[in-house]
Amino acid sequence: MLRKRDASSQEDEGMEAENLMNLEGAKEINQDADEPMDGVEYTEEGETSSEPSFLDTFYGLSSESNIERSQAAQTMLSHCLVGPSANLKDAAYAFRRLLNGLCSGRAAARQGYASALTSFLKCSYQMGVLNSINPAGDESSTLSYVRDQLVKMTDPKDTDCTKYGKRKGSEERDHHFGRLFGILSVVRSGILLPKKGQSDLNQIKSVSSGFVRDIIGLYNHRKWMREPSAYAIVNLLDSFYLLCPQQEASEVVKFLVSDVVTPEFLSCATLQDFTAEQIAVALNIQAQSKQYDLALPPKLRSALLSKQTVPDLAKALSSTSVVSQPRAHVVWDIIWCPFLTAPVKQSGKASKNKPHKRTLKERLPQCKDTALDVVKSIVEHVIMGSLLGLEQEAKHNSGVNATHGRRALALSLVEVLCGCETFSPNAGPFQIQLDDGILETSILTPAIIQKLFLDVISARGGQYGGPLLKPMSLKVLNSIVDSSNLSPDEFGRRLACAKAILSCDPRFDCRTKSASCSSLLFLENNQIEAISPGIVELWEQYVDFLIGKILLAASKAARSNESAASYEALGYVDLIYTLAKRIFRFSPKNKHGAIDNMRQKVLSFFFVGAHFDCSEIRTDKQHGLLEVAREISIGLESVPSVLPYEIRVVMSARFYSLLVDFAATSQFIRDSSPEEVDKPAKDLSVLKLLMNFSNGYQKLESHGCKRLVSTTDEEDELVTGIVSKQQEAATSVNNESSGVLQRFRVGCAILSSILHLHLLRCGQANEMSESENMDLDDDEEDNSEVREFISDLASAQHSLMVAVGIAEKEVDDDESEEDENALVLFAHVCGGILSSNLNECGQTGGATPKLLREAVKTAWSGALKLCLEHKSTSLFDKSLQTILLELIGVDLENLQDEDEEEVSDAESDDNESNDSSDGSAGIFAKAASSGLDIEDSDKVSPDEMGEDLDMATEEDNGDEDVELNDTQLQTMLMEDDDEDDNSQELEHHAGADKALAKLIKLKKDARKAGQQARERIVLLNQLRCVLLLDISLRQIADHKCASEFVLGMILPMLQRRRTLEKAVMAGRAGQKPGPNDNEKRGMVEKLTSLMKSKLFKIKKLPEIEEEEFSQLALGVVNETRKDGSDGHFQCCSSGLILLCRSSASTNSITSLRSTFGDLVNEWATKRTSKVKTIFFENLVQQDLSFAKILLTKPLCQASKDARSSFLKSECFRLLTLFWCGDETKKESHLSEMGDEVVRENCSVFAVSLLEAMKDDDMRKTKRIRDLLKSADKFIECIQNKTVDERNLINTLGSLSSEICSLKDTTESSGVKSVCEKLCPKIDDFISQSQSRLDKTEKTSSENPPSSKKKKKKKRKKKK
Repeated sequence: MLRKRDASSQEDEGMEAENLMNLEGAKEINQDADEPMDGVEYTEEGETSSEPSFLDTFYGLSSESNIERSQAAQTMLSHCLVGPSANLKDAAYAFRRLLNGLCSGRAAARQGYASALTSFLKCSYQMGVLNSINPAGDESSTLSYVRDQLVKMTDPKDTDCTKYGKRKGSEERDHHFGRLFGILSVVRSGILLPKKGQSDLNQIKSVSSGFVRDIIGLYNHRKWMREPSAYAIVNLLDSFYLLCPQQEASEVVKFLVSDVVTPEFLSCATLQDFTAEQIAVALNIQAQSKQYDLALPPKLRSALLSKQTVPDLAKALSSTSVVSQPRAHVVWDIIWCPFLTAPVKQSGKASKNKPHKRTLKERLPQCKDTALDVVKSIVEHVIMGSLLGLEQEAKHNSGVNATHGRRALALSLVEVLCGCETFSPNAGPFQIQLDDGILETSILTPAIIQKLFLDVISARGGQYGGPLLKPMSLKVLNSIVDSSNLSPDEFGRRLACAKAILSCDPRFDCRTKSASCSSLLFLENNQIEAISPGIVELWEQYVDFLIGKILLAASKAARSNESAASYEALGYVDLIYTLAKRIFRFSPKNKHGAIDNMRQKVLSFFFVGAHFDCSEIRTDKQHGLLEVAREISIGLESVPSVLPYEIRVVMSARFYSLLVDFAATSQFIRDSSPEEVDKPAKDLSVLKLLMNFSNGYQKLESHGCKRLVSTTDEEDELVTGIVSKQQEAATSVNNESSGVLQRFRVGCAILSSILHLHLLRCGQANEMSESENMDLDDDEEDNSEVREFISDLASAQHSLMVAVGIAEKEVDDDESEEDENALVLFAHVCGGILSSNLNECGQTGGATPKLLREAVKTAWSGALKLCLEHKSTSLFDKSLQTILLELIGVDLENLQDEDEEEVSDAESDDNESNDSSDGSAGIFAKAASSGLDIEDSDKVSPDEMGEDLDMATEEDNGDEDVELNDTQLQTMLMEDDDEDDNSQELEHHAGADKALAKLIKLKKDARKAGQQARERIVLLNQLRCVLLLDISLRQIADHKCASEFVLGMILPMLQRRRTLEKAVMAGRAGQKPGPNDNEKRGMVEKLTSLMKSKLFKIKKLPEIEEEEFSQLALGVVNETRKDGSDGHFQCCSSGLILLCRSSASTNSITSLRSTFGDLVNEWATKRTSKVKTIFFENLVQQDLSFAKILLTKPLCQASKDARSSFLKSECFRLLTLFWCGDETKKESHLSEMGDEVVRENCSVFAVSLLEAMKDDDMRKTKRIRDLLKSADKFIECIQNKTVDERNLINTLGSLSSEICSLKDTTESSGVKSVCEKLCPKIDDFISQSQSRLDKTEKTSSENPPSSKKKKKKKRKKKK
């Protein structure tokens, strides 16, 4: 492409400049003094000691390193021209050697020798050395001598060089390029340019014309020499054009153009015969002649490039696609600079690194057309017509696959016209500035976007250039995006590019997997931190553009019934939805409220377009919903003005989703920081937004708009009156009402407004199927349900306000509601809303479930806070607990039955060998009597089988369905009646039998699928209703409520969790997972989180009596006897500790000792026990004092009676926690009770420890470690505590002996090390205890206690 300058060319130009600067400095130094230049020491032979020799420098000129080439050239020029050893012989040798080097193809020899030749000619000509080299010695013939030598040295047919045979093709090519490089070196050296006052111009004309003819000869020699030759002619002429203010230069250039170039190079008869190179030279002559006001020959006085001539030149211009990109052909250099554009005057000094700006010329040379007209013609005929083949595609009505090179050239031209940074050898780096409208309508047309970007970037495999063209297309696309920042009107350029791209395909970013449009519109994440006025204006125009595109595509879809048009409109709907979500993230900082207006306009457009027919609207208002409705009516050309159904559905879903986003955002109040935004203000802002739509559609109907689904006026008036009343109460400012009451009213009004919006429907498609007719009936049922919810919510709200003493009872209130708990009624309404069909968003709902959930959350939270603020804790009773638990699936009435079933199951497990056959016989007998396939019974759970059996039995009794497998059915049909000899043989058909069996099977599968679907709906409703219980527990965490409400939830929630987890775990036991396992697993996780983070974290607990405590605690303990996971036992232990914290006295806790004794004994001795160790471990970790009171004695006993060495080891491990536990944070009275229980059982533990040490199974390495650790902690614990030392001494003595024997017999070094440390500890304790006992006995013997009789006598004497 034109953007990149050739690296070697840049290096050589810099090298030439550096050479000349060094030579000028060296000349001055030599003129002033005979000292070495630049501090270089010269030897007697004239060579430097630190630089290569003169001959070696010629090898350095062919190096690939530009630094090495530059150093070699400087050394060579210094030696020949300005050094102490400068002489004509070396200079003449250097001149011939440089000319010969031009024909070398080795490495970078041609570039290095050409650059060095330029510097040599310039310096030697100025110093007169070149005249001395000339054998004629005449200055007038010096230029001719240079040309003759150059032609001779680069002649591939030179007899002196070809005496050994004909040259190879590559050598011939090197000589042709050597001549071209040599001519350019002469031109760049400036020796051809006339000097002021120079009288002899004939030599300059003769030599220059000779060079031009030499170049023309190269042009005609080979096709691959045409472009370099044209470039050389342009450079030669430009060198004279730059001096055209001088009369001499003007004469030379006129001579060359008129007498040489035009007749010999531009001799084509018609425009169609011009090649791209000839066009480049001709356009350059016309542009330069106009700039310097020079006369043109007759052939060039007519317009060569104009609006009319572009079609004739299109073929030649498109043929330049053979040039490998990223380099572009020289003709495009000339077209852009200087023919079509002119530089923009910049204030100040322009930077060399930054591109300079160029704009289109107002008038073109020899042409009446403007530059813009020519650009449009180039885009139309060259880019779209020839390169992309759109003209041929339109003629033949078939696709034309443009080649890789043609697409690459088209990309290059589009990049230049879009204002991307471009490099031209003539003008340097530049940017063309076009108007935004031209860029959108004429350059980035949908066809160009489709062919050059969409098709290429989204192509797969080798299609459209594959891996070669795709990177280039992406690079050009990124350049267009980046160049927008350099435009004077940045926001206008960004919008123009985005509109052009999205007009082609609204899903451009998705299809190309790029972020081009998002970057242009500032929609990428973290792209901007704040919204500026320019961005706001950009987004406003973008919204108007998208709305217009949606209406245009919808009109097309309505007229032609094209699905593609609807699909396109949906793409624009998604774009405007994405923008709206982006808008909601920012808090507007402008005082005009442009962000609010945009947000309101997008929501209004979605709302009106999805639910109303605006064909008969009668209004001229320019704000709000009416403005949007009028815009829709004008934009849609169809009658009635209704968007297609598939578009309405998506717009409705997006409307509700945006409402959710607005409700969820925290920065929405104008001119306020996030710290100043509080929850009540946020709720009020949401309510005002909802009121705009809830009440706004009545204005629409009054101005002629029609709902797509109409309802009766009476029903609407009733519901609208209720909602309006709630909204008015919530928005009215009353100083007497508290903030909690205001928030409660706002929450109820929000919920009512959202329900009111659900009365609007998107209607149905024009051609409705039977299923869609059924959906229409469902919509009518949903509307009636919504009206009931609104009415019930208003009634429950009023009842609750009456119950807390805020409002007075009305005359029309139902007397039967007086005895009902008002909070229960409110919870019933909220639960009904969460469990209704409104939460099934479907196609039109979008984020409706989330919106309803947030509204219910706000209303329910406000109701709870209202009750707690007015001290109405009596409303938190058993009835409220019942309704909240029933909403999550807990059936309190059947809990007792389930307990009895679990107990019976446990008993049957204990007698597994005796009862299993009976139970199985009952099930299989029932299955046999019902005709079920017994072979498939192992694929379902017993509960499911029982349900299927019952249902199958009922259906069998009703003669409605008989379930048989294929074998049973066919066997039954083939049986003969052996008893009746006269009966005829049963006639049947095998195919009919199989069909009947299959039909029965399908009916059974359909029934099961229906049951599973209903179960899934129930589970989803229960999952949503967990929200009410969550909020309730959160609100009462800091308030004391009735014990039956808080603590009574523990057992039902544990049972519900275990039941669901058991159903989920069935799928992990090797059976096929059930269809609703994900929902059940989600419910289990919800309940677990709710109990651990809310219920068990309540700080202010109500005190309960001993009887109630015992009942609840025994229920929790019984839960541990049932099969459950580790998580279930953790919840059980946490629930039990919560109950203990709420007990009124310690007697309640001690009453559980016998229960825990049985529980530990069952765990340790019964094989069928469901109790797990983790239950006791959690008790110890969560409340050590409570665990010491209840578990110390049972665990000591279990350590002796356990049925396995593993369980014994677990007992000792748990007991070890008692000896090393930290009770600093526990309550003092429980801590003292726990320590007392531990001291009482020290002797029992020591005996158990001794017996375990004698057990061979326990002396194994994997078991003995727990014993030794327990013994170590036990000794440390009893060091400073009052224990029964007399009994412990004997037991510990025996224990010490066992440990010593273990030390001698064990093979484990770790065990031996522990024994060595433990034995001295035990011996020290025994000796200290013995000394204390001896001291006590001695004291008691010296002071014997007196008898009771003596004490009585002493008391009498005192009296």
